[in-house]
Amino acid sequence: MICLHAWPGGLAVVVDGPPRPAATVFGADGWRRGDPRLVFPDGPPPDAQSVSLDLPDWLVGQLAQLELALGGVHTDFIRVDRLLARLHTQAANGAVIVLGPRPAAVVVQQGRLHVIEPAAPAGAPALSVLAGAQGWVLVFSGPVTVPAAAALPQPVAEPAIAERPQPVTTPPAPFALTPAPSATSAPATPPTPVSPPAMTDERFVASSSLLRSVPDDVAAEIETAAGDDGLAVVAYLDGSHSVAEIAQDLGLSIEQVSSVIRLLVSRKAAFRYVSRTRPATGAKSPG
Repeated sequence: MICLHAWPGGLAVVVDGPPRPAATVFGADGWRRGDPRLVFPDGPPPDAQSVSLDLPDWLVGQLAQLELALGGVHTDFIRVDRLLARLHTQAANGAVIVLGPRPAAVVVQQGRLHVIEPAAPAGAPALSVLAGAQGWVLVFSGPVTVPAAAALPQPVAEPAIAERPQPVTTPPAPFALTPAPSATSAPATPPTPVSPPAMTDERFVASSSLLRSVPDDVAAEIETAAGDDGLAVVAYLDGSHSVAEIAQDLGLSIEQVSSVIRLLVSRKAAFRYVSRTRPATGAKSPG
């Protein structure tokens, strides 16, 4: 079983299965991962919204060993079929789980999609089956083995994705799955590196340790990326300022602010802020 608990200011994902359980918890100090007894000893607070999904033991056991590459986003802000189309294009390895009123579970093997949940007729287009998934989206990174005896629908073929008229959009949270090994040889001439797109409307939160003190080596890299005013970006990372607003207030370019934030994110000293929708008055929380 896999469970997700969400509350104002926190999020926890607990994978409970063989060979041992694992938890990934987001709080004031950023992401923590490990044995639930150590990183999540008190369990969810009373006001948490909780949802769970039963999955086969062979899948739960592997999820507990993988890194949670994307969490804390909801289908209100990201389309699962477009996310999976992107993972197909990247020839990624991992698993995508949706926990909510319309759950889903997909194993991604070198970009090919094996639908575990919901049940669908063999040969049904995977992206059409998954387009209606609703809930919290979790992306696990790493190779997943599907047992030969597991009764799974056929994996989606490339034309099922290529024929979709909609362009694949980038999801609102950064993540990287393990790419499949390539059988082709490296090109004779290395490709020209492409700079990552500048951020504009995204919001970020700095870890409490970074707000207390910026290490000297990090400060030096920030100044290299954005000059002397780059250090002032840290104080703005409270989840209430967009990248564009920070740039305007400090007189920096959006790319300079983005470079500072990418540096901090790579060091796990800053994290993307994702607002969570609350159910309307009288509405029932998914569970």
